[in-house]
Amino acid sequence: MMRMPIRIILFVRPLFESQIKPYLGEETRKFFLNLIDDNLISRIRGLEKAPYAIKPLHPASKCKIIINGKWLISPRDRLTMEFDIIDPGIEERVLAIFKHILNELNVVNIAGLDLVLERAIYKLISYEDFFNSFYKNTYVIRFLTPTIIGRRIYPVKEPYYRLFPSPVDIYEGLLHLWNKYCPESFKVHEDKFLKWLQQNVYARAYRLKTSEITIKNIRIAGFKGFVKYVIKNYDNEQFIALLLALTKFGEISNIGVKRTYGCGVISLSVCKHCDK
Repeated sequence: MMRMPIRIILFVRPLFESQIKPYLGEETRKFFLNLIDDNLISRIRGLEKAPYAIKPLHPASKCKIIINGKWLISPRDRLTMEFDIIDPGIEERVLAIFKHILNELNVVNIAGLDLVLERAIYKLISYEDFFNSFYKNTYVIRFLTPTIIGRRIYPVKEPYYRLFPSPVDIYEGLLHLWNKYCPESFKVHEDKFLKWLQQNVYARAYRLKTSEITIKNIRIAGFKGFVKYVIKNYDNEQFIALLLALTKFGEISNIGVKRTYGCGVISLSVCKHCDK
């Protein structure tokens, strides 16, 4: 049986009213790492590209209420967080650990916040599912958490970060992740696809804002908002299908850097009037 990416989605409710910082990517990551065993942590840290991504704790169905820089939470709020595993070598082990531990727990703690565990959902996503996409000449990517796209200039060791999501910047990173963890039959020739992408996909409309977060006591600037992309040439249906499949894969893997801290959470949609 072919191993597939796994989405682990938890729904929780706070026990008490609280005021906490708005972005809990680092704290959600810490919760995840505390659940899994040392052998898995050693394997994860030994990989060049992280085999998992995190959607930080956030409201399940409404916007955060932010007052004076604090997120106001009450026991009436239903919250959710997500842990996505894309490495076929660890996904079964991670799933087994989650199921075992969460069956024993009624309350979990993140950033000093006691949360009642209401529900856990486990979803297996096949690579074939990524290709079940719509065919439109425009599509929208929404950047739901601060997104940080890094580019490295050689021979300079330190990377720099871009605050606009050009197609090549997005899909070059996604393609590296895809080829590293997908089954052999789904691997893609990167140079040919990226050349086609440069010539045929561009941003038509966008609404973005800079968003700063703190990770390990360092302030990092990313962007949030949406971009509408246009596919101007429909001659290569194989690459169009791959383009949309990679975007759907990005909904699981996150994009850019600091994916394991909840950065780069995206969603794919079609919206005719999003630029108005």
